[in-house]
Amino acid sequence: KMEAEAKEYFGVLKAQFDSLGAPVKDPRREAMEKAVGPYYDAILKLQGMVASYTKEANGALAMARSMAGTAHTLANKANYEQASGFAVPAQTDMLHAHETIQAAEARRQHAYRVQRLAETINDAIPAYQQAAEMAISSADFSVTKGR
Repeated sequence: KMEAEAKEYFGVLKAQFDSLGAPVKDPRREAMEKAVGPYYDAILKLQGMVASYTKEANGALAMARSMAGTAHTLANKANYEQASGFAVPAQTDMLHAHETIQAAEARRQHAYRVQRLAETINDAIPAYQQAAEMAISSADFSVTKGR
């Protein structure tokens, strides 16, 4: 008799232990996670886009500054060549300097446009965060109301 009680008691303890390992489903939590998931995914994508565009803009601006420095060096070289009586190389270097300045300005404008795009996307993120909060509230309300 004692052995049977011990086995039964062990069976009860084992069942309790096994139930602790099984995940308990909370319909309220599941509804909230399902409702907010797309918004969190969108927020993460937008944040990634902002980081990528900001990096691109910074790279383009650095390139523009480098090109402007190269153009100034070419212009100084052309002035020296002109003063030394080398008109043809001076003209060639000055033309290259002008082309490089134009390319640098185009690169700078591109950097500005990309940075503005990154800022615009970044400004949209709070709206997605607010929508996620509203989705959580709506899911919580619908689950609570359904009880």
